[in-house]
Amino acid sequence: MYKKAGNIKIKLFAAVCFLILTALFVFTYYRNIVMPVIYNSCEGYIGALASDCVNIATKNVTAQDYYYGDYVEVIKADDGSIVMLKSNMVNINLLSRNTVDAVQQEINKTKTLDIAVPSGDFSGINLLLGKGRDIYVTVIPIGSADCYFYSTFTEAGINQTVHRLYLRAVAAYTVALPFRDLELSYATDMLIAENVIVGKIPEIYLDAAGANSGLDLVA
Repeated sequence: MYKKAGNIKIKLFAAVCFLILTALFVFTYYRNIVMPVIYNSCEGYIGALASDCVNIATKNVTAQDYYYGDYVEVIKADDGSIVMLKSNMVNINLLSRNTVDAVQQEINKTKTLDIAVPSGDFSGINLLLGKGRDIYVTVIPIGSADCYFYSTFTEAGINQTVHRLYLRAVAAYTVALPFRDLELSYATDMLIAENVIVGKIPEIYLDAAGANSGLDLVA
């Protein structure tokens, strides 16, 4: 009877060890092979989705005509010297808000995303990458839109500077996945307006209203 009880304990111990080793193997395989494949596939799909959202939303923005004077006013002294570049925050905020709304509308069109991954990618064998029947992974991307103005200054000759005003639109996505969240973003820059400024550009010329606007007009 004692011998029989001892055999049961041995079998039970062996079964527990087998379950533990199986669980460790599955966890290691899932974390080191399965999840990296899903991460890489998500990066490709989400990256393409973000770029499409931004490009589609900003297509109408780039098609419009913008005038430098609508966003920046060059203020000069009586002797013709440049005192400051004054930003028009009403127009800047309006264009920023409209751009963000357009990008966000494109982002909101995608509720779920089915990502096709070849089954061979989960084998961990390079020769099988891209082969086998597709396995679909459904993820829920959460996206947000943002944009901001920035400017550049380029010398164009003696006492002449080209001031270009850009708008950068950004689509950012977060996908909740096991072990870590995947965060991706895509940005595109649009030339809104440019102007050749004749005269010496002062070191600091932002007015108080534009200093905290996110519009970088400091040379």
